[in-house]
Amino acid sequence: MNTQFIKLDKREAWFHIALWLLMMASVISAWSNNLDSTHVIFRYISLILTFILPIYINAFVLIPRFFKRDKWLTYTLFLAVLLIAAKTLHTVLLLAPWMINDWSSLDLSKEFSHWVFREFRSFDKFVFSQLPWIVYISFAYRFIKDWFVNEQVKSRLISEKLSVELALLKAQVSPHFLFNTLNNIYAVALDERAVSTADNISKLGTLMRYSLHDTQADFIALNKELGYLERYIELQRMRLTENQQLNVALDLKNGETGNLNIAPMILLPFIENAFKYGVSTTHASQINISIRLTGKQLVMEVENAVQRTEQSEIGGLGLENVKNRLALIYPNRHKLTCGLNDGKYSVYLELNLTR
Repeated sequence: MNTQFIKLDKREAWFHIALWLLMMASVISAWSNNLDSTHVIFRYISLILTFILPIYINAFVLIPRFFKRDKWLTYTLFLAVLLIAAKTLHTVLLLAPWMINDWSSLDLSKEFSHWVFREFRSFDKFVFSQLPWIVYISFAYRFIKDWFVNEQVKSRLISEKLSVELALLKAQVSPHFLFNTLNNIYAVALDERAVSTADNISKLGTLMRYSLHDTQADFIALNKELGYLERYIELQRMRLTENQQLNVALDLKNGETGNLNIAPMILLPFIENAFKYGVSTTHASQINISIRLTGKQLVMEVENAVQRTEQSEIGGLGLENVKNRLALIYPNRHKLTCGLNDGKYSVYLELNLTR
């Protein structure tokens, strides 16, 4: 889940509408005792345009796009513009009834200046004025909502993890038996001087150890994860024929992989999918895999021609699980785009590995 933007379901949307209508009804009821209908209408419009609307603009747009991405200066500038615009429009709508009814006797410049700056004359007035409350409410709503969303994602991931672990437990052969068997086959291959076979058995054993043990950790060293990926790709390369092309580019010169960690099983599912759907025994196929590291920014691109007819199955629960894990482990620190276009499935993943 990408938590950059809040999505409202129908029940929550109706709750928001009911809450604001109730608030407006109570406020307008108080206004109607002291003001004529023209003033009440303009204040009603002002409440919507200069208070309610800015709250949602800050919560839905400015906070996710700038504040949560650590773009502090940009966020401050846009927030200042939003608040200035809200204050200016509020003053215009406040003075509009007087401008309509008694334009000639109104000193517009003096009145405008008075109503714009009246809350700034003392700290107490400003703290409880309309502008700060726009910020208070939008931040409170945004972070409470994000907390609930993250809790939902955590609960779903825990449930999915338990289901997967149970399925594996039911299906798995004893890993000790498999490791011992692989070690025996490895020893036989060495005795028979089948060096290539022994090397591939060793790679397979390493991958099994990774899937059974290392994936249980929250984070592992990036260079270790990339080593597993290379072994997996080399094992997959064994089954490729001459008309199946595999291009792998690892550009890690600009980064220090030894000092960085990554959540396990974030990168591998995308590469697995490329081989699953991109290799055909009857048609020419091509898979392109690129992984590069600049500082602490990791970028992986995978592209493959889709050979299978069941294109609707591409991704499935595996990739959906990875998307959820990315949203939970790397909130606001990742960018993922993937999809099918002209018979090719492409993945672009950008990860900020700062912790």
